[in-house]
Amino acid sequence: MNLNDEQIDAIGEVLNMAMGSAATTLSQLVNKKISITSPMVDITDVEQIAADFEDNSIGVMIGYEGEIEGSSLLVVRRTDGSIIADLMMGGEGNPELPFDDLAESALQEAMNQMMGAASTALASLLGGRINIMPPQVINFDEQPIAESLRQIASGNEAVEVLFDFTGENVFQTKLVMILSEAVAQKMAQMAVSKAKAMVNTQDDTISMGSSHSESQSTLSQSASQNINNINQQATTSSFPQSSFQQPSSYPPQTQQQNQYNYPPPPPTYQQQPQVQAFQAQFQQLQPSPQGDSINIENLLNIPLELSVSLGNAKMTLKEVLELRSGSVIELNKLAGEALEVMINDELIAKGEVVVIDENFGIRITEIVSPRERLEKI
Repeated sequence: MNLNDEQIDAIGEVLNMAMGSAATTLSQLVNKKISITSPMVDITDVEQIAADFEDNSIGVMIGYEGEIEGSSLLVVRRTDGSIIADLMMGGEGNPELPFDDLAESALQEAMNQMMGAASTALASLLGGRINIMPPQVINFDEQPIAESLRQIASGNEAVEVLFDFTGENVFQTKLVMILSEAVAQKMAQMAVSKAKAMVNTQDDTISMGSSHSESQSTLSQSASQNINNINQQATTSSFPQSSFQQPSSYPPQTQQQNQYNYPPPPPTYQQQPQVQAFQAQFQQLQPSPQGDSINIENLLNIPLELSVSLGNAKMTLKEVLELRSGSVIELNKLAGEALEVMINDELIAKGEVVVIDENFGIRITEIVSPRERLEKI
């Protein structure tokens, strides 16, 4: 695989920051501190990767589109996958959780959120549009890892990125990301180009700052020389002496005035023109002949959203994930209890359900006064 040391280092740097965003997202989902750090990037033989993770491992296939086209494979130990799935379903992180369809869905959602955050971070870092396809969880007991690696690696080698993956008091393990050659090459190319562009921008800024400083220094030296020349000419020039004596009421003379006996000009005062001011007068406002009714008329045709609340219930994420067609959810209202009629989320009435032709309706049994309705709306 044609990747040099600079490109390998660039891949490690951008993935370190991208997976940091993924860890933050997972932390928010499971309400525990998660960290994914210290990536080690290496070009590894595909058969060696398959031998290392063939047993007791789970894979998550990630597809990329946009500036980066291709796939990557995330590999975790089965126990770690069970822990993440259990945390996603509101548990404490049970490593013995059976990895059934429910656990697979929970892990898939976790990886979807994590890699979505990582792709957003990559797009921001590399300066391009990078999207991910919906992740696919692969059970290596059903589909050997070698088959998944063949979908990624075009030859006998692939880029292996090894992360430290820790969860607060729950797990401490390794997370492995396998990159296809196309993804690795494009990621490295974009990262190196971005880094060089930033260096060139900094060099231009430093160069401009240096030139500006030199220009400022030259201008300062020139200005100082001109001032010295002017002062020297003023000192050596001969001016006629005046016999004018300055009145004692004038302010003290400056050094230049003492030298040439020039008196300061007497102060001058300019008389301000007189301005005539008049009191502002406004026309008396007359009340509308229709009073406030004209405003009410304008409001009567405003459409409002009316809804009827049948009830509500609180459920955990695990209970929501377990819902199937035919499931029954118990609400917090008793049978026969009056339903709440809401206008823009404000309670204005209560009533009972009726059937009008083929539609449901509501018969009002309690309602607030028109003034209260107007105030609530």
